[in-house]
Order: sequence, then C-alpha cells, then structure tokens
Amino acid sequence: MSQTRAELTTADGVPVRFTVKDGDLFVHLLGDAARQTVVDGLYLPSRTRVHDLTSGRAAHHTPGRQGSVLELPELLEPSPVRVLRLHPCPPPIED
Repeated sequence: MSQTRAELTTADGVPVRFTVKDGDLFVHLLGDAARQTVVDGLYLPSRTRVHDLTSGRAAHHTPGRQGSVLELPELLEPSPVRVLRLHPCPPPIED
C-alpha cells in the first residue's frame, strides 16, 4: 500500500517538508538549496505555478529524471529556510 509522503530530500540532500492549505502545496526547503533544485520524487504537472515566498518571485520548473527541476530565483540575503507555494496542489507523492 502506498502512502503520501510528508518529508523528502533534494538531490543535494537538503531536507524538505510539505504542508497543504487552501488547495496549495507549500514546500519547505530546510537548508541552503541550489538555484537548480530537484526534490526527489516530486513531479509537477506543467500547469503548476511555483512562487518562491522567500524571494517574493516566481520560480520555473521543468521535467527531470528524479523529479521536477525547480529554477529558484536568486536571494539577496541567505535564508536558512526557503518556502515555495505550488498551485494547484500536485498529486500526492507516493512510495
């Protein structure tokens, strides 16, 4: 039986946590994420919009082998946590 995952890691080993509110998925990157970041197993439909709440700017995504490749905007100042809002919420991540 498969279950929805509430935590994963990026391809670079950064811990990732998820929350859902009002039809949006919030992705919390708990460390210094690369500008090109892949959350292992997170595949986003092409219609998904990604907004980087930490920088206040849109982020782009493209398909990748291990998951969608997120193109994150540059930050003016480093942040220990980065939060992305995905709308609409993509399908659950399953084992």
